[in-house]
Amino acid sequence: MFKPIIHLLGVLMIALLSTSSMCKKEDDSHAPEFTSLIGKWQLIHYTIEGVKLNGEEFFILDEFKKNGNVLFWEFSDNGTMKATENNTSLESNWELNVERIVGSNIDKGKLTLTGSYAEHVKTVLELDALVYFIETSTEANSMNVAVEPKNSSDFYSKVTITYNFQKI
Repeated sequence: MFKPIIHLLGVLMIALLSTSSMCKKEDDSHAPEFTSLIGKWQLIHYTIEGVKLNGEEFFILDEFKKNGNVLFWEFSDNGTMKATENNTSLESNWELNVERIVGSNIDKGKLTLTGSYAEHVKTVLELDALVYFIETSTEANSMNVAVEPKNSSDFYSKVTITYNFQKI
């Protein structure tokens, strides 16, 4: 009489343990889905591409690092980012919206920055919000972010600035 009850209790215990382990996996799903952005990145170079009002296209490449300049972006998994240029640091918060992933790379996404660094950049580029189009490559340890400033110029109809960072 007790053997079937003991057997039933054993089956119930296994079922309960299985259920609890599934709950733990579900709780882990709140962790960031995409973590290759986390870490320290150094700006290597940037390009400025645009179209003048007369239709003429232009391209400027600035070898930022080779020219002796230093800019680091450091992303933490708590949603904060620190930008450091020539020993001066400003903080921001970041939010990543990944639209398409290829392997572990961001193939298409939007990186939104808010906070003191974002306010500084928004003022310089005359932006309402600091939203970058982002791509990453874990194989090359690289990240490209692009932004399109407002057209408030008397000379240009379109401008895109693309920054190339290397993970260090």
